Amino acid sequence: MLKILYHDYLVIPIPSWKDDDNKRGFNHVFEIFSSLNLKMCPCLHKKENIKQSSLNKEQRLKTKNLSIDKVNLTNKKILIVDDVMTTGSTVKHAIEIIKKKKPKIIKVLILAKNCRTNKK
Repeated sequence: MLKILYHDYLVIPIPSWKDDDNKRGFNHVFEIFSSLNLKMCPCLHKKENIKQSSLNKEQRLKTKNLSIDKVNLTNKKILIVDDVMTTGSTVKHAIEIIKKKKPKIIKVLILAKNCRTNKK
């Protein structure tokens, strides 16, 4: 179904920290979606290894930890994919920086919602 719905979209996964991907040997979100033969664009990168689980909601909402490659997204249909969403701050930041690239449309797909919040 995803292959049919998003066949003409460019999939941009929310990144993991590079060291975590290297330990695993792969990026799990990238692997899931590349098996669907959708166009992948791993152009987002974490600037620092900040564990979202160590931050409270207010700290997460202030965190701007993504950068984007020099990539042409003008008039392209974009599907942002994240594995888990708690506060939505990472996805909001991804949308913010991708919008600057003037895509035609941005959609978001979250694989799981974390209902537990860190109450530090």
